[in-house]
Amino acid sequence: MARPLGATTRPQIRQFMNDDDIRDIMKVAISKAKKGDAIMAKFLLEQNFGRAPQSMDITSGGKELQPILVKFLDGKDKDNINT
Repeated sequence: MARPLGATTRPQIRQFMNDDDIRDIMKVAISKAKKGDAIMAKFLLEQNFGRAPQSMDITSGGKELQPILVKFLDGKDKDNINT
């Protein structure tokens, strides 16, 4: 029988920490982020809001793409929208 997703046989760090320990660590982390520690700020933001979407170019091989001419339903060009 397989272990549940995320299960491990190694002890988890949270087993050795109580709420006061976590609170103290978070106070230090927040203080560092506020003082300009960019890595700590990024870590805290990612923990709270998730990682920012990463863009990946899978179509052009890094080359500049040619612009696409867009026509609206009324037949006007996107570039000439004021006409």
